[in-house]
Amino acid sequence: MDLEPAHASLIHRSPSRAGWSRRAFLGTSFAAVATGLLAACGAPAPSAGPTTAAPGGNAPAQAATSAAVVARPAQSTGELKLAIDAEFPATLDATKNAYQLVRLGLAETLTRLTPQMKLVPWLAKEVNNVDPTTWRVSLRPNAKFWDGTPVTAQDIQAAFQANWAAYPAAGGLLSKDTQIKVVDPTTLEFKTPDPIGNFANVISAQFFAIHKNGTTMTGPYKPANLAVGQELDSEAFAEHWDGPPPLAKLTIRLVTDANARVLALRSGDVDLVYGVPPQAARSVGGEFTINTVSSGREDYMVVNHRRLPFSDKAVREATALGIDRTALLTIGLAGQGSVATGMFPPDQGVQNVDMQSSDPAKAKQVLDAAGWIPGPDGVRAKDGQRLSFQLLTAPARTEWTPMAVAIQSQLQTLGYDIQIEQVKNIGDQLAQNQDFDIAMYSANMLVTGDPLYIFNQTLAKGGPANYGGYSSPQLETTLGSLRAEADAAKRQALAVQAQEIVKADSPNVYILVVPFIAGNSNKVKGYTLHPNDLYIVDNQISVAG
Repeated sequence: MDLEPAHASLIHRSPSRAGWSRRAFLGTSFAAVATGLLAACGAPAPSAGPTTAAPGGNAPAQAATSAAVVARPAQSTGELKLAIDAEFPATLDATKNAYQLVRLGLAETLTRLTPQMKLVPWLAKEVNNVDPTTWRVSLRPNAKFWDGTPVTAQDIQAAFQANWAAYPAAGGLLSKDTQIKVVDPTTLEFKTPDPIGNFANVISAQFFAIHKNGTTMTGPYKPANLAVGQELDSEAFAEHWDGPPPLAKLTIRLVTDANARVLALRSGDVDLVYGVPPQAARSVGGEFTINTVSSGREDYMVVNHRRLPFSDKAVREATALGIDRTALLTIGLAGQGSVATGMFPPDQGVQNVDMQSSDPAKAKQVLDAAGWIPGPDGVRAKDGQRLSFQLLTAPARTEWTPMAVAIQSQLQTLGYDIQIEQVKNIGDQLAQNQDFDIAMYSANMLVTGDPLYIFNQTLAKGGPANYGGYSSPQLETTLGSLRAEADAAKRQALAVQAQEIVKADSPNVYILVVPFIAGNSNKVKGYTLHPNDLYIVDNQISVAG
């Protein structure tokens, strides 16, 4: 797609670094971009049209090019009705629901990832590395909040301080002891207590959404009404820094029932569905467009390390070996997506260590060697403890419960006794109650395009989604080195080293890489399905007529 001159973007880098993919960058020295790291003069917007395959580009850990910008009408017109499957905001406060507010077009961060998984400026105009502990950020001079006031360096400083207070996980990515200096109204410097190797990626995380007092943000759409758990009505923000968005009105409905979402599309109640069930994707067709993209999201099982049986490493290892992922792919996702061999999808640019595979015979050997012996009823036991536990599932993801039933059957043949319990919300359940054995779970493994994020969230000591209480001093040391390292080759090696530690411990059971599937009527224009579900609504979607 051609670039409009008014929106042409420029990345400052050495001549040898032109056109980086994430995979290429990870194997290249950081020294080449020690200054002038990220810059843009216009909107780093996605290219027009739906994506129908896995993105060919891979995001760099530190620098990237901006995506092409699509011509838009000078005035916002029309209404889009969108149905989504989950992650609906409970409030319009960015200090409480930042993930949901970014993905629905309300909040913005300083940098972001494009649909090609390229890291680009967003509210920032430039991000420069001054020295190992100093980063300078220049803001877009025309950026405004919804109340019409300019976005200043002082506002960014206040937003970061509020976000550190609101989100403990933010400090795991960027230390809350970081000093933020206002240089001038559109320039600020971040002075970190220790070197940080992935600053430009870190500030794309939802934890660092920019806001004023929590509820006044900068996105292309601003909320008109929120019916919690039902509907969000938004309207165009005419003073958005990239110009008025195409739509005058955006109605987003939470429809948790997969079949109901498809019916709503077929009946014309909605124009776009985010979260078409794989089983229905092939049957919708006709006058509708179905888009599928390989994503960074994985389904896996969280295990409780605080008590038996999963405090025993042999049980964790055998469980990972005992499940048939290929069968689960068919049962849960109608064959779409792929089996997960480790923490990262194979086609998103981060080097994945193969750490888990399906081998029921080996699973039996592991259990036998660890003293888990089959009893008269076929259920294994060790020191009077039966290999019996409860597997939690929830309706949030349609594949979870069918997969849970299949896992129950697969592991029964190995001497397991599993009971399945469905809860309302897995995340809430695990966050509020440590009294569980194992649970179905799903996570975006590459929110920032950098592997450190998911380690911090799910495996680091005290991580907000480390529900199983996993702890490894060796991993903590490696993650500390990864946070500080700027050299790309060394950074890649540390990420691999961290995965090798996880491979040895089997802290979770990784199952499937989930595809993102969306369906829309032909009146929808300019929609690009993003492989990162932090981004759903952008300022390119429009409707014809």
